[in-house]
Amino acid sequence: MLGDMKTADELVPVLSTLVPELAPLLNEYLKATTPPAKKFAAIYAWLKFPGLEPIVDIGVGRRARIAPDRIALAQERREIARDGPSA
Repeated sequence: MLGDMKTADELVPVLSTLVPELAPLLNEYLKATTPPAKKFAAIYAWLKFPGLEPIVDIGVGRRARIAPDRIALAQERREIARDGPSA
């Protein structure tokens, strides 16, 4: 999806409806006016929501929402991997 902005632009409203927590980040993607700005917004959203993928799989896929505490845990793990454990 990172290289296919036309399809991404078409999917943003659908994804915003399915995952309202993503709507602010997806709106930033839609507001971006240049390909580099759109790519940055897409990657930023991807980092904030680790369950996202830059591709669309065929089929049903995940049926349950990702719980906010699981998102926070994944973000915490990324920070620990990046910065090391705090003393």
